Amino acid sequence: NQGFIMNKQKDTSCLNLTNGSDKPYIDLGSVTTVADDEAFSFSAWLKPDTLTDNYFIGNGSTDHIRIHSATAIKLKANGDTVEFDVGDGDMVIKEWFHLALVRAADDTISVYIDSVLNGSAGTDTQSSNHPFDYRYLGARLGDSISFTGQIDGILIHESELSAAEVLRNYNATKGSHRN
Repeated sequence: NQGFIMNKQKDTSCLNLTNGSDKPYIDLGSVTTVADDEAFSFSAWLKPDTLTDNYFIGNGSTDHIRIHSATAIKLKANGDTVEFDVGDGDMVIKEWFHLALVRAADDTISVYIDSVLNGSAGTDTQSSNHPFDYRYLGARLGDSISFTGQIDGILIHESELSAAEVLRNYNATKGSHRN
């Protein structure tokens, strides 16, 4: 992965998705499919304005990842949903946290908050063994269901990140995401 330095104040280099009223999001232009037997990893810094059904990556109604509640992340793939319980207080309104969701080729899903393995990570026989499609960053379905808050440092890998790689990515960028 490569990036570039943005010589701006830290709050100006992130995707500011405000309160959702202006329906901001990024349309990647076409659907990307991760096959059911392929590994992938998604990570981003999130600063949500709400902890209820706040969608940050998706492809309409069939596939998405969202903050479901103050203690849960939900992944929906091909119509099936799995919920990952995370620690109480790990996600806080208007505070940055680093989320990494890692799916191995054997369908094991791991969720990390601030580089710490959280919640009900493990093999899920319903939604993890389906293909996962995404097209929108900062939304589930274009401008109709947008993330409210700020998103920064989105990384999507076509591989399974190790715990050490998740920690490295977190440490490399945490200085820019102080609350």
